[in-house]
Amino acid sequence: MTTPDTYVIQEGDTFWGIANNVDGITVNDLIVANPGVDPKKLKVGQKKSTYTPKPDEPKKTQEAYRYPLPNGVLRKGNKGENVKKLQRALNAVYFKCGAADGIFGAKTQDAICRFQMVYLPYEVYGVYGPNTRKKLQAVLKSKGY
Repeated sequence: MTTPDTYVIQEGDTFWGIANNVDGITVNDLIVANPGVDPKKLKVGQKKSTYTPKPDEPKKTQEAYRYPLPNGVLRKGNKGENVKKLQRALNAVYFKCGAADGIFGAKTQDAICRFQMVYLPYEVYGVYGPNTRKKLQAVLKSKGY
């Protein structure tokens, strides 16, 4: 049984995966809500507590984040402020692409490919789109950005 404050562990679940799929939940929230639980030894069927934001805690808009991410699709050859935002975010999560110069060149494409190989292994295209944006936002959130 799953309630808003409980999650039943499924095959292959990790705290990171749960936090990524439940709105308003971070890995740290799960660790705090489940003291004494080893996140590396979750068992199918276990019920784990989740943290839900208080009603007076509004969700952040993209601009409220330290590294706001652009919407849309970016690929090699694109230029501008949205590319700079992407480059800053990639650098922040250690997928270094050099200076945030606003030019989506080979270094930025390589950083996107490396990020996708780690977090989206079935979507390694070197193009920034909605799935890469969602995953990058989750990684930034898990690091407190």
